[in-house]
Amino acid sequence: MYCKSTYISRPQADSLLRTVKNALKDPDKYPFLMHVWGLGGVGKSTLVEKLAETPSKQGIVARVDFAYLNQAISSSKVAAPIRLMAELNKYLLSADDWSDTFSTYYGEYTNAIHELTTQPVNGESSINFEVINEIIKLGIGIGQPWLPKNPATTIGKVGDSVSSALSIASQVEKLLQSHRATRRNKELQKIIKNPLKEFTELFIRRLVEISQKHRTLIIFDTFEKVSAEIDNWLRAFLLSNEQLKGKKIRIVTAGREQLTNKLSFG
Repeated sequence: MYCKSTYISRPQADSLLRTVKNALKDPDKYPFLMHVWGLGGVGKSTLVEKLAETPSKQGIVARVDFAYLNQAISSSKVAAPIRLMAELNKYLLSADDWSDTFSTYYGEYTNAIHELTTQPVNGESSINFEVINEIIKLGIGIGQPWLPKNPATTIGKVGDSVSSALSIASQVEKLLQSHRATRRNKELQKIIKNPLKEFTELFIRRLVEISQKHRTLIIFDTFEKVSAEIDNWLRAFLLSNEQLKGKKIRIVTAGREQLTNKLSFG
């Protein structure tokens, strides 16, 4: 929940409001990302609230405050960027839109992870936590999704590592094909094996579809608290995505630091 503050007009702030409004109308002429920065208490969040009014009735504003999001994802078994996408996707829902594939698969994914970590495969008395931990690592962005295309060409210690990875991959595959939460859903198995890639593709597709109907403004507040994991994902997958650049989608970040002081933007 965000508390409404009084906006005080200032030349620089008014210029940003106009720029964002124009960028949503004519995206090819304006930057994809705009950043507001300054010391605490100077009015960044108030300006962000005013920005949230920019797209008008025909637009969508998806606003995330990292001060609150970090608390929600601190103990999650789901990668922080995936949780962020799920949070943003809540704002993309609209009355005339019923083809929300992202939410469908996100719900199936989180339910499957819960069942995999709490229920054994039928006929077995215990859960194979070694394999489950590998799946969780994939889900929170620690594990490597899959293997080199030609593992046989690797030698020495690297070859041993690849052999180990092959064994783990085989066990994960076997579990997903045997467990009742996943065995009948090939698409869900594919997502669990590489969740960040799969959910990013679903989210980008969703953004593109929404932008064809609505001007879409994404706002990230308290950006100085963004985690390195999300920061890297934003740079590598969202901000550099060519599918989004010419669409009526723009991102505004607000925080106490310049972007050049962030890990990924230096």
